[in-house]
Amino acid sequence: MATTTATPTPSKNKSASRSQSQSLPHLVEELQDELAVDVTNSTECDLDQLLRTFLFSILKDDSQTKKQLVDIQNRIEHLERQLDTRIRTLDAEKKEAGVKHAKGKAESGPPGEVSNEGDSEIKGWKKELEEQQGIRQDILDTPFNECLDALLPICEDPELREELQDFTRSKEEDDMYAPFARAGNRAFDLLSMNREQLSKFQDPSPLNCCFHQNDPKTIKTKYEDSTIFTKPDVSITSRIAAGDARVESNPTMPTAYDKPPDVTFEMGQVLCSCELKYGKAKMALFSKYINGMRQTPNSCQDPVVLTPYPIVKNTPAVKAIDRKQQAVEGEEPPAKRVKVDSTEPVASSSNIATSSSNVPSSGNAPSSSNTGKTSDRKRMKGKGSESKQATASAPNEETITQPPNNSQRMIDARTQCAVYGMEMLSYTLGVHHAITLLIIDSKLWIWYYDRQGILQSDGIDFLKDLLVLLFAFQRFNLRDWGVVVESNPSAVLAHNPTPAPTSTRPLRAASAKSTARNDGKKETSTFIFRVQDLDPDSLGNPKEFSQIEINLKDPLSNKAHHVGGRATNVLGSCIPINPEHADLACKISFPEVVRQNEGKLIQDLRKELREGDEQSQKMLKHLPDVLLYGDMPLYGTQRMRSMLKVPIEGYRILRLVLFKKMFALTSLTGKPFVKAWLEVVKMHAYLWNLGIEHGDPSLWNTMYNKDEQCGVLSDYDLAIARRQLRVLGTDRTGTIPFMSIDLLDVDYWNGKIERQYAHEQEALIWILPFVFLRFQDTKVQKGSPVDQWMTSDYVACQAAKSVFIQNRKMERNGEFCKADWKPHWKLAKKLLSWVKDVASFWPKFVEKLREASLDYPDELQYIEDLITELELDTVLGPLVSGSMV
Repeated sequence: MATTTATPTPSKNKSASRSQSQSLPHLVEELQDELAVDVTNSTECDLDQLLRTFLFSILKDDSQTKKQLVDIQNRIEHLERQLDTRIRTLDAEKKEAGVKHAKGKAESGPPGEVSNEGDSEIKGWKKELEEQQGIRQDILDTPFNECLDALLPICEDPELREELQDFTRSKEEDDMYAPFARAGNRAFDLLSMNREQLSKFQDPSPLNCCFHQNDPKTIKTKYEDSTIFTKPDVSITSRIAAGDARVESNPTMPTAYDKPPDVTFEMGQVLCSCELKYGKAKMALFSKYINGMRQTPNSCQDPVVLTPYPIVKNTPAVKAIDRKQQAVEGEEPPAKRVKVDSTEPVASSSNIATSSSNVPSSGNAPSSSNTGKTSDRKRMKGKGSESKQATASAPNEETITQPPNNSQRMIDARTQCAVYGMEMLSYTLGVHHAITLLIIDSKLWIWYYDRQGILQSDGIDFLKDLLVLLFAFQRFNLRDWGVVVESNPSAVLAHNPTPAPTSTRPLRAASAKSTARNDGKKETSTFIFRVQDLDPDSLGNPKEFSQIEINLKDPLSNKAHHVGGRATNVLGSCIPINPEHADLACKISFPEVVRQNEGKLIQDLRKELREGDEQSQKMLKHLPDVLLYGDMPLYGTQRMRSMLKVPIEGYRILRLVLFKKMFALTSLTGKPFVKAWLEVVKMHAYLWNLGIEHGDPSLWNTMYNKDEQCGVLSDYDLAIARRQLRVLGTDRTGTIPFMSIDLLDVDYWNGKIERQYAHEQEALIWILPFVFLRFQDTKVQKGSPVDQWMTSDYVACQAAKSVFIQNRKMERNGEFCKADWKPHWKLAKKLLSWVKDVASFWPKFVEKLREASLDYPDELQYIEDLITELELDTVLGPLVSGSMV
């Protein structure tokens, strides 16, 4: 099939862009703006459907309901993938043929919403998908309603009512924590009792989870040379972890856990973080509601009617979003997309501001059109239902006026929850998702974070829906809480006093090395990953070994620290039974499924070069050596979105790739560094000639092979083979500090500029000044002129780099060149002075290299020798120019 051209779309996760640029803030406050953007790009979902999804996960595996649902859900996901792939393929074929889509068609819409209605396969799949979703919904409704009916009597428990009364008597936020924890734990005690009508659900998990006040203790997470401190108000943890946090308590004895822990929690001990906010008027109303339960035994069937605090767009946090100039393809900038709705207290990507109307909301706030609300459960709506619709259609959004304190409080709260979610996702590599709760007075929102982004529920009735939620939480296992048990031994140890198999798959490998710290907490430095845990259909290049020992104390990349994105972690590893493989690197990440598997791409390239001519065989050493690759579908992001009936586009999967270990290019200095860099540049151009576009050349993706003593171009997660139909992804390609100035533009991030060879070659050239000004003795030296490139703000980076290459500025920048690189600075200066010509045409690049050697013979004479040694004049054959299709 002929090739086609596609334009990458930008990431909607601002913190992912910052993390990939290797810019790691030291203070939580510095993350607020980026996380505010991620929060506004969140996807709204129906709370009832989210509860149904949680209940689905805790059905007994051998129950007929669970088996039936699993079969139906597998079919639904298969149809969704077929639709997604078919629509993308048709779009690529249309673009290849030069057919333009009608203006305004969104590439990022859910399957079937692009203009491919005439395709008979799509029509058939969509029809079957709707039928299967209807069947699934009917089945889900039964356990959901049974659960609601069975848990209703718990509302009448005197001790629970008393704890809730203490909660409503709070005079300020700090007073809320202890009674909230006690009420939650009383609910857990009541929910653990045997109920015949709920026999289809699993028994309470051995985790025996509980609420535990955390504030004012801080939880710290370390990232390279920085530490992030967070302070959740209340946490949900296991009784074992809660016991470890007590100096003198017996972890097997019931405890209220209504005081801060004696020993600070670690993030791996936290299963869920809770953020509480106080409002006197709302708490008074909730107090009346609790009192009313005493006179009317079944009054808790009616949800409490409350007016949520609104969010306005003129607050500092929202202004910060606007400053970031995040343009999402096909959408207005976030700060301009205002939806007036008095029932939506938490903003999603389509909802930033809410009305100041005092009209009370119903207990069932409306969701976006794609959330597919299907609840048939009867809810009592407030009197403001009609007024709510009138408010939502108000034509003049600028008339919104709200008290800034309340609005700022809400924005701070949802961003604070995002901080907790990010830290829970990032403290180690073995985390699939995180859950946080936001409690505003007497209403609660659920926030779900994974590597595809953020999902937020609408607000729920504090008491009745909370019981269903806690019923599910009490039965969650570690996987349900987001722990990848195969690669997170620390969390397994933290919540299990005697780790042992609970199924056919062990929770902790027998060879994991654990140690006890002085404070009694447990740690592990290595763990065994079993190859059999990878999906056999995805397994590639398998060797004779069956286990991989991964060393958590040997990071070969910066720890991923963001919400959404690939979350790449590379760690030192080995094959325990094979001394020949004692020095390996294991890459674990969450790439988009639609992108070609990096391991397979490299394996195919190595085969092609091995079978090629003499020159091709010489290039083989500049590719990574892949020993194994495979996926773990159990930890994908599609299922949650499929169950919630929100778009799956951009869904990700957990992937493992095992390489022979390489070393950072900055482990070299002087001439050896320049030589290795030139080898990487040559390999990049050679692959482009073969039809392989790397997609993300940067310093972090240039490595050194000590055995072969050569540079290696690594990280093919975003690479695309032009010989195949191009597939759109939802993650923009490029690492901001090294990207071409032309691509640091809103048009590129909106998919209007096609990435060409010149752009990627320019990115490789930007490596030189970055290293020359920032590294000394192979170590990073802060305070250099290039530090400002390390940002998630592409506009700021474009401005900084545009100034950087001005002649006068270049001269001055040379004064900041580190001692190791003084003799080589003029090479960077020469290439940057002609960067557009040099990057667009390979002979021009070689010509400028020669000029640098002739112009500065004392410092750069060796460049001519390298041109000859590396055969830069002849290695490429056909000239690389433009996009070189």
